[in-house]
Amino acid sequence: MTRLVEAWWSVLHGRRFLSAWSLWGSLPVAVTVMGAYLGADGAHAGALLVVSVASWGIAAAVLLPVARLAARCERPVVRAAVVALAVTVLAGTRPLLLDALCGAVGAPAASPEWLPFRIATNIAVWWALLSALALLGETVRVRRVANGRLAALAAEFASIEREGAERARGVQRLAEECRDALASEAATLDPEQGEAVVRFSQRVRQWSHRFAHEAEAARIGRPDPPPAEVALRGSGRLPGARLRVPPVGAVSVLWAVLVLPYAVRELPPAIFAVSCALLVGGGIAIDGWVRRRRIRAVNRVAVLLTLWSAAGAGLALLVQLGGGVPPRYAWISVPALPLVALVLCRCSGLVHGWALDGRRLEAVVRERQRSLAAANAEARAVAELASRRLHGEIQAACVRLLAADRPGHAEASLRELREAIAQLGAAAVPAPRPGAAPLDALLHDWACVVSLEHEISPEARELLESAPGAAAGAAEVVTEGLVNAVKHAAAPEVRVAVTRAQTGAGARLDIEVVSAGILPAGAALRGNAPVALLGAELTQRSGDVVLRASLAVPAVVPAAHSAEPLGGTR
Repeated sequence: MTRLVEAWWSVLHGRRFLSAWSLWGSLPVAVTVMGAYLGADGAHAGALLVVSVASWGIAAAVLLPVARLAARCERPVVRAAVVALAVTVLAGTRPLLLDALCGAVGAPAASPEWLPFRIATNIAVWWALLSALALLGETVRVRRVANGRLAALAAEFASIEREGAERARGVQRLAEECRDALASEAATLDPEQGEAVVRFSQRVRQWSHRFAHEAEAARIGRPDPPPAEVALRGSGRLPGARLRVPPVGAVSVLWAVLVLPYAVRELPPAIFAVSCALLVGGGIAIDGWVRRRRIRAVNRVAVLLTLWSAAGAGLALLVQLGGGVPPRYAWISVPALPLVALVLCRCSGLVHGWALDGRRLEAVVRERQRSLAAANAEARAVAELASRRLHGEIQAACVRLLAADRPGHAEASLRELREAIAQLGAAAVPAPRPGAAPLDALLHDWACVVSLEHEISPEARELLESAPGAAAGAAEVVTEGLVNAVKHAAAPEVRVAVTRAQTGAGARLDIEVVSAGILPAGAALRGNAPVALLGAELTQRSGDVVLRASLAVPAVVPAAHSAEPLGGTR
């Protein structure tokens, strides 16, 4: 509840409390349960519908300029005050507006004794409705923008990945070219001609330096890459007609907000108590029933709507039998309850759909990142292996060839030289990179797509080098923090700090990923996420979003024993 209140306040003093969601989402309520039907006798239904629509249009015409005015205010408290005053005044005067419009079209207005009750009801209902619509709209907006950023990031990583794959193929082709060129020259090399052997050795050295440069280029990646702007807005289109069972109790709560004030005024106490029990008990039963495993997920929405239709009919029958309420009011729950459930199913499906897209894009980003690391590792491994063979085996064979004082020794050295050259084109399997190297590579790859400042303290680097598995946990936390920064940060600027902390239980690795921004409502690490299992926490610190983890690092064990896995976290 605290998080919900914080989210509501954040939206209220923001710039989007009143939006298109407020405009179109309030229309069905304005022409149904909050319409001008209280004093109707059944003969003016069409005129009262026109009055209800007209009152909604007047309210929208007032609220839109207020929304623009509030958006121009620089101080959040002033924005909240402007919006709160406008909503309260408009909701409080709406019954007077409805009565005036009814008089204009010759339709009966509600009795004057209802006026205080109607004002209080309008204020309560419209505040609840506009707040719910604002929270829903902000949730969808945040997820849409985050998905747009992740999509742009995935595209940028894909571009860099293609460059890395091309680099790996280019290094492999260069190794084959080097092998063919040196093999052709070695085939005609005369051990008796020392100058020719020296020239050949110099060319081997040049090739070795060239491959060393290629290995360094594969390690560095793009030279001085400019950070890409990934803070893109998603498209304005909403997902398709996804329907999903809403949260438990949502239908009952929304229906109660809409009709409870009138039910208190109109229904006898006994009927009111039984109706509340039916609404609460029936809501719990329906929400529990549709979530049973026997019901397939694709059929749950249909079952939910059917059950709420039956509940609406039962509620209407109870109210009708209780007497005192006109039939046109008693039976409004029959179409309205399943309609409320359908609207909530659409909203729930909308939010869930954006969340699924976000998780899919996060998986794509991580997969692109792994592919990029693999491509760079392959290019680096091929280049380093070629450089070592050229500088080691082939150069050594050249030296032995020059130092040979017997024909038999020269022939053997020449044979070793040719065999070493033949191995140059062999593919290399990237070896695991120890210590802090994977974390360094991760930070460098991300620096290609975001503005990234990072620091690994000397003590932390020493710990990473000495503790097997520590770098993997640190890389997992840093990756999660960077993905979250791209999704939610106000600007694509991220700071990463890795430090060492000494505690009574041993050394720990403290990791912080900091980015400017405000956590959206409900933002939290998923309970089954790897970083959550590592004990990471996502928090708000002033105007920054911080992902922090403190990883316990296992002690260095003797070589005869295997290293234990990464320890627990706090």
